[in-house]
Amino acid sequence: EKVEADSLQYARSSGLAGIFMLNAMECDGLISLLKSIEIPVILVNRYLRSMDTDVVTVDNYRCGYLATEYLIQHGHRNIAHLAGPASSITCSNRALGYRDAMKSAGLPVPDDGIYFADRTYDDGYTFGMKICETPPEQRFTAVYCTAGLMADGMADALWSKGIRIPEDISVICNDDSQRSHKQKIKLTCVEQDPHTMGVAAAMLYLERLKAPKHPIKRIVYPPVLIEHESVRSV
Repeated sequence: EKVEADSLQYARSSGLAGIFMLNAMECDGLISLLKSIEIPVILVNRYLRSMDTDVVTVDNYRCGYLATEYLIQHGHRNIAHLAGPASSITCSNRALGYRDAMKSAGLPVPDDGIYFADRTYDDGYTFGMKICETPPEQRFTAVYCTAGLMADGMADALWSKGIRIPEDISVICNDDSQRSHKQKIKLTCVEQDPHTMGVAAAMLYLERLKAPKHPIKRIVYPPVLIEHESVRSV
């Protein structure tokens, strides 16, 4: 939050012509700052609950639903969701999509089925170790990860204990473009096209410069599921 606030203060005091914010974390301080800034602000891959702004994003609810539905279609019933911070609207929407897909299939969400954490390799590794410590007959058969970096960490933890992907646990993730690409296997993923979103954000900014009083725009792209090698049918 402090980094975002400092960056906004810098933009306002330096006479910049516009601001693009990626994955902004909503809080009262951020909202207050944004309301005090007169230059165009374009949010990318995030929108705010308490303030209307121009937005270019992917349908994150659909990301969660699509990924979970895909696992269900492959026969999985005991599915976990490795989520991001509960305070993130992106991660909350993906988690809601996971819940609704489970509900639509008549499946319960396990008590420990959603693990909220930061979108980091280390948190993914920690979750992976929790799976490793679970008796094999009680383990999840599949995991939907909200971020590729978390999937990297989880996969390394599983492999360190001899648990194989996808033979023992299937994995699907969001945001494969953020992964290190050093893993042993390509993960099936739900993707948005960052180039397309970037171009749309730039065009939206130019439109806002020409017509600052025009109604706010929200551009939402559907996610695309890309099949690789990390999900097996059970």
